[in-house]
Amino acid sequence: MAEHAKYFQASSAARWMACPGSVKLCDGLPDEGSAYAEEGTLAHDIASRVLLGETPDTDSLSEEMFECVVGYVERTKAEAEGHVLLIEQRVEFSEAIGQSGSFGTLDAAIIAGDTIKLRDFKTGMIKVSPLPQLGLYALGLLETYPMLGPFTRVQMTIDQPRLGHLETVEMTMAELHAFAAEARAAAAEAMSDNPRFNPTDKGCRFCRAKAHCPALAAHVEEVVGSKFDDLDAEEIEQGPERMGTNYLAHCMSAVSLVEDWCKGIRARVERELLAGNTIDGWKLVQGRKGARKWASEQEAEATLKKMKLKVEEMYDFKVISPTTAEKLAKAGTIGPRQWPALQALITQSEGGLSVAPASDKRPAASVTAKAEDFADLTN
Repeated sequence: MAEHAKYFQASSAARWMACPGSVKLCDGLPDEGSAYAEEGTLAHDIASRVLLGETPDTDSLSEEMFECVVGYVERTKAEAEGHVLLIEQRVEFSEAIGQSGSFGTLDAAIIAGDTIKLRDFKTGMIKVSPLPQLGLYALGLLETYPMLGPFTRVQMTIDQPRLGHLETVEMTMAELHAFAAEARAAAAEAMSDNPRFNPTDKGCRFCRAKAHCPALAAHVEEVVGSKFDDLDAEEIEQGPERMGTNYLAHCMSAVSLVEDWCKGIRARVERELLAGNTIDGWKLVQGRKGARKWASEQEAEATLKKMKLKVEEMYDFKVISPTTAEKLAKAGTIGPRQWPALQALITQSEGGLSVAPASDKRPAASVTAKAEDFADLTN
């Protein structure tokens, strides 16, 4: 499992470079894990081992995550063909940003002549850009392995299969060193006596200190209280139910940051109550019970057999999934001539529609009415 630096992690550089004040505020606060993070860590481990030539057990991966790992591994192998491939390398960028103990673990680095190609595997559902994380990894690779090179360019790629997101940023060495100067300035400010706070949607989303941050609390209060001050007087007089797109645009621009702050406050209150502390007006209650299951499937099976139930009454059967079938094809259980016949039977639904900012790189969905959406009112 990859280690993490105490203050200046490459993976959180988007936060601490934009909001230097968050560094000290996060110090000592727990990093709340999640099932999604655990699944992502497992996927990273399996992908790395496959790229190293091992054959890891993939049964613990979900179907979706298995497909993500396969896609990432295949793309990385194709990019690395004929070149030197480095996997899961710890690199230190302490000198580059002027702060000791600053390091990270890059997923994959390809040494292709005078070009470094970095690839980072992301399993989350929030789109991530190559910079600044991979910029720090590139600096770390040069700092940790000075015998490599000389290089003229660095290519940094984020591979995010669950979103179909593959983004590459390319820099010259001069541009990379200019980036290093920006990171060094942000790190120096973070360790100063009066660092700057800068609440933003992206920066605050994964910040451990969001529920402790006075700057974010003040910003949310300001947003909620004054975000709509510049609405047209005519719209305000019409009332909320008649306010038009101007009103909705103002409201929507405030939603993400306020939601993140609310989640942070809720999580902090829960931790305080679990620790036995009192929060006036709030308490912990027992949630809805989980789904029922057998304490021992073996004992349940033996008991059901004694009842002389039919096989179809005792067991649930279903056809294996396309992902499981693909595993069998890769293992050779399903032959190369048989697999295409199954591929022809596989379908995949389109993703649902969701609201996104106009700056989102995805094209706007075209929403058109279909004839079957309307009732026949002829009579």
